[in-house]
Amino acid sequence: MQMAMHASAQVVGNAFVEQYYHILHQSPELVYKFYQDSSVLSRPESDGTMTSVSTMDAINRKIQALEYKNYKAEIKTADVQESYKGGVIVLVTGCLTGKDNVRRKFSQTFFLAPQKKGYFVLNDVFRYVEESEPLETTSTSVNGVIDSAPTAPLASEPEIAPISRALCWLHRSVSKFW
Repeated sequence: MQMAMHASAQVVGNAFVEQYYHILHQSPELVYKFYQDSSVLSRPESDGTMTSVSTMDAINRKIQALEYKNYKAEIKTADVQESYKGGVIVLVTGCLTGKDNVRRKFSQTFFLAPQKKGYFVLNDVFRYVEESEPLETTSTSVNGVIDSAPTAPLASEPEIAPISRALCWLHRSVSKFW
């Protein structure tokens, strides 16, 4: 149960989003103060692979290298949930516009962990969201009636065995505590 003297997750999340993005674009050299050495920040590289850094120093270097001062953020949504041990999950969607006027959609997720005075960012994952491509459609004729249906590219079949083993391990581990 949430105690009355603590702010709701919604209030915490909304206040965080407002402060974070303001500081990110106005004074990016101060953003690292939202984090601690145990924090993990993940950003995509130019080839799309994710790189994660931790420690306040590494996080500060990464944020400075991304030159957020040269971008303007437009926040579209900020969805908030109360989470584990009073933490708060914040999912932000929006657009970043650079000085070249190129606008890119993004999604960013934070886990705000409680500390003695407020919260800190324990996890931060950012990803650009590319425009979706329309599905190709196929048409078939049965008894003179044309039926169109979207066709999605076939994905390779996932490996079931490793997932099953991991779920079994998780079930055995969790069963000890129930």
